[in-house]
Amino acid sequence: MKSPQVYTVEKRFKELFGLMQRDDLFIRETPSKTYVLTVPHPTEDFEYVMSAYRSPNAAKEFVDLGRCVKVALEFGARSIRFRLSDVHGTDANQLD
Repeated sequence: MKSPQVYTVEKRFKELFGLMQRDDLFIRETPSKTYVLTVPHPTEDFEYVMSAYRSPNAAKEFVDLGRCVKVALEFGARSIRFRLSDVHGTDANQLD
């Protein structure tokens, strides 16, 4: 991730996503092969990263891509953008 990150707990993340009038979320794969939900701020150079209540200063990681997609859809995402790594560990699809 190139831009600075702001960690936001689940309920607040959902509220922010609704207030930003966006319909797409980003799912990013971490180097440890887990997945996190993010949404870039529409005008500033940072992105919100969903965190859990138990660890509000770290991204909430999903080990299953399907579960991560399900949570994104429950938040109201109409489209989802993916940034996944290929088998060699480099980015397979660049979104930025």
